[in-house]
Amino acid sequence: MAAWAYLRGLFKTAPPPARDVVVPSLTIADNAAIADSVATLREADRHMRDRNNLDREILFHLKLATEHLEGIKHALVDR
Repeated sequence: MAAWAYLRGLFKTAPPPARDVVVPSLTIADNAAIADSVATLREADRHMRDRNNLDREILFHLKLATEHLEGIKHALVDR
């Protein structure tokens, strides 16, 4: 019994579990790196938009060519 009371006393006086604390800290170098990353992402976004526009234009022309080929096929079959 005495051992049990002793062990129970140990757990009651144990410190609370540690908690992780995140402290935000941005320095000038961090801000410069973030600004550079943002500029890079904006440039990449612009390139992707340009690429998507070109892809849409190519798709439009491919669909148009497919329609013309289908028309030619029908014209040849109907002869």
